[in-house]
Amino acid sequence: MAAPRRVAVAEQPLPMRSLLIRLGSGAQAPPWSAYLPERLRPLDQRCVYSASSYKDVAAFECGPQSASSDGLPSPRRRAPRTELDNLMVAGRVWTLSQEAHGCRQVQEALDHADGNAQRDAYADELRGHILEAARCPHANHVLQKCIVTLPALSLQFVVDEIMEGNISQLACDKYGCRVVQRVVEYRPTPQVEGLVDGLISDVAVLARHPYGNYVVQVLLKHGTDEQRERATRALARNLRGIVAESHGCAVMSAALSYGEVSHRQVLAQRLLGEPGLLVFLAGTKYGHAAALRALEVLEGEDLKRALQSLDAEADALWQSRLCMREQVRRLIVRRRF
Repeated sequence: MAAPRRVAVAEQPLPMRSLLIRLGSGAQAPPWSAYLPERLRPLDQRCVYSASSYKDVAAFECGPQSASSDGLPSPRRRAPRTELDNLMVAGRVWTLSQEAHGCRQVQEALDHADGNAQRDAYADELRGHILEAARCPHANHVLQKCIVTLPALSLQFVVDEIMEGNISQLACDKYGCRVVQRVVEYRPTPQVEGLVDGLISDVAVLARHPYGNYVVQVLLKHGTDEQRERATRALARNLRGIVAESHGCAVMSAALSYGEVSHRQVLAQRLLGEPGLLVFLAGTKYGHAAALRALEVLEGEDLKRALQSLDAEADALWQSRLCMREQVRRLIVRRRF
């Protein structure tokens, strides 16, 4: 079978001709050429996205080139994925992590790494940049991936660097709150004890914050019983201010959903003890879930008082478009009988 005829640049369609002329017009290939199909990339970028910047690229040469149907050269083989990831990322983790495309490369390298030793090496390149990475719209994803995939001992420096800053400010950051959530969720309790203490000391403020409230919800779900109890007591001291905010209502619902029943009952009793507060929650878009959770944990005379207070305001509740009236009605009937 005859080899396909090589098509000269001048015979290519105009878009392809313009592209090939642009690629061959300079001493260095433009950065965007790394995103082209491999057969169109300059020779120094074959088989890796940006191979010209690596001394190790000789080990990944594609070998003799064969002509494709359009006359352009195509590679004979590709290097293994894990080796390519290592070549792409090693030594450049922090630089790549700050870019939209680069942070994905680093995350893929962490996923496909050949064991924890290689992951440790990648994570170690973030040392000294943890707080900056946590607030970066791209690098925060890499940091979260490290927290999720690496063992505790390998990430002690991450917790240490976070603690060097203001943990409450980081928890209120648009991107930093995600990192704090992963630390609370995946790191063992002794390793993050100081960090959690800082969060609990400001829990009333964080509970009302657009981003900080998510950190408090994760703490209430994944914290120890002792940590949940301390956080719940702090919330109980600031009930009216917390439930006045939609974010605070979400936190209150979480506090009434997780942990020891006795701790949740104390919080529900405090909620019932504030005149009109349970009815207010039941009639709001974001607070009705907290009211339902409170009714689920109350018992005896406390439950009777709660049902009576809701019955007294039944007309107003049922007329509210925001209230989940059928859920409240069914729960009232179930708990009454």
